[in-house]
Amino acid sequence: MDRKTAFLVELKTDMSSKSADQESHLRDACGMGLAPLVDGIFEICRSKDCNRRKYVHLLHLLDKLELVTISDPGKLNEMTFYPQPKPYWTTKALELVKPAFEGKLKHTRVIYIQPRESDPKPGFEYIYFEDVADIVQRYGELGRVFAKSLRGWTEDPGLSAP
Repeated sequence: MDRKTAFLVELKTDMSSKSADQESHLRDACGMGLAPLVDGIFEICRSKDCNRRKYVHLLHLLDKLELVTISDPGKLNEMTFYPQPKPYWTTKALELVKPAFEGKLKHTRVIYIQPRESDPKPGFEYIYFEDVADIVQRYGELGRVFAKSLRGWTEDPGLSAP
């Protein structure tokens, strides 16, 4: 694992949901580098209305990639999941997590996974449902069923019956 490039992957299931605003935010995120993005995860976790559980899963993944260090994963899980998050979560739990990405992931790229081709925008890369379908169809009955669904989803939603 070389950890030179971070990928922001945006899954689009509806071509009409792409917007210039979103593309601008993704472009800005690429320009910021990784540190502000990880800091942003911490800020989200500190907010009152946050569903912290999904972000703690993300922090565990970042720990496996050695991009953050969780000093006591068991305690972080206990504070987050069992049976309910503790009331002091925002101040105590994040003390267990420290950034560890200095010198890693110097580049950030955006990849759209989307139903079909569109006007390509500079700075973005694209993977189309047809490309994914070509790969997964080779892997048994489930792969073939999923490939068929992916190919069906290349149309705009609502144009045909499911």
